[in-house]
Amino acid sequence: MNYSNINHLHLLEDRGSRELKNCEPFESTESEVEEGNLAKTLDDNTSLGSSELSGLNLPEFIRNIFDPDLESYFDKVVRRLALNYEPAVVSFMANASAALGGAKMLRINDGWTEKGCLWIALTGKSGSGKTPLLKSCGGAFLDSIEHKWSEESKAEKIEENENVADKKRLKIDGGTIESLLEFHSHNPFGISRTADEFLSITKGLNQFKNYGNDKEILLTLWNCSSSNYPTLKSPRYIPNVFVPLSGGIQTERLKELIKQESINDGFAARILFCYLESQKPLTFEEDEKLNESAEEVGKSMLNQIMQKLIDLREIPNETHMEKSAKKFLYDVGYELDQMALREEDAISHGLKKLKTYIYRIGLLLHYIFEEDPDNQLLSLKTAEKTKELIELFKANMFIAYGLAEESIQETCRKIILKTLQEADGPMLAKDLKRKLERKIKAKEQTKLLTELEDEGKICKGEKDGKADTYFLAKKS
Repeated sequence: MNYSNINHLHLLEDRGSRELKNCEPFESTESEVEEGNLAKTLDDNTSLGSSELSGLNLPEFIRNIFDPDLESYFDKVVRRLALNYEPAVVSFMANASAALGGAKMLRINDGWTEKGCLWIALTGKSGSGKTPLLKSCGGAFLDSIEHKWSEESKAEKIEENENVADKKRLKIDGGTIESLLEFHSHNPFGISRTADEFLSITKGLNQFKNYGNDKEILLTLWNCSSSNYPTLKSPRYIPNVFVPLSGGIQTERLKELIKQESINDGFAARILFCYLESQKPLTFEEDEKLNESAEEVGKSMLNQIMQKLIDLREIPNETHMEKSAKKFLYDVGYELDQMALREEDAISHGLKKLKTYIYRIGLLLHYIFEEDPDNQLLSLKTAEKTKELIELFKANMFIAYGLAEESIQETCRKIILKTLQEADGPMLAKDLKRKLERKIKAKEQTKLLTELEDEGKICKGEKDGKADTYFLAKKS
């Protein structure tokens, strides 16, 4: 794979000696930053530009991972949508995760097991085909299963006034964290949350100040551990937590997902990104040449795999690995650990979560590939194919953070300037940093303050005999 030219998360470097001018206490009428221009927050929709992926070599997934007929089907789907191949594979994996459920586990060591739970965000321009891609690569099959279960419920003459959450389901397409938990409590093998817009999953979290812990709950769901989520009426214990997430996100809104808060709490690190890149559309003649019969063979194979996962979904099982596969995957994780040591927090957190995904993806591929997965060891061949997907997600992660980084840093700078602007005169460094601590990590505060000082936008001075004081620079 070629990962050259991938945008990386850049860190602010020390600027060396500083020669500041115009460092007089701030006067609002002469401030370099005008009122209103600083009101933007981390949730602003600042565009990353229409050519945000130009110049990048997007990672290519090595073929011959899946059956040739299945890969041929993926290829035909993306050609008709005028997209690159890789998002079809990722969409299939997202739907396979929803189908497999939480009764299956992979044993890594005596104290560590993982389930096949994936959180996936397909990233591309508006209208690029994220939703139809998810539907074509297993989503439509999941819809048909839910329809079948709904018809069976009607045939069994279930009471009309029955709680809607009591009905057997694979996924929900909307709702709050509370409704998600309620559906999960009635669907013990897992409930997938899908969304046309991935950000809708996080919208409204913790909307009541000093109350609620929606974000914390969402983060714990990723761990797939048994948990209590009590209500006033019920203890609501979920013994087998399993909540895959999948959806699309517009590239220009990426920074709303990878914002400083989400980096700090680890939410962004839990997401697997995959980029949709527009390709040349097919002409009518090219479309006509696509082999419909071959496409049906591949689609039939996809449906057979999904049906196998559904059939095995409610049978608890713990899979073990061949010794060679275990060592191979350990080495993949070791490489990620080594890389994480060299990276700053945002990327480091992502790499550590990606280590967990090694085993989640490995388990999924095991159930996709094997005819009798409950009674077979995860093989070295499956482990080798797992690495290919991990490399794909790693490369996409670097792209995602690279695209969001400039926007995050710029917004953090604006927060600092606005805080100083709204202060009643110069601020002691400790007071400024206390104001910023919930929005910007301390280490980043220091770097950003240094950068702003180097640029002459803020100055250090004295207040009440204390030298460590910040204020906005006066316009020259």
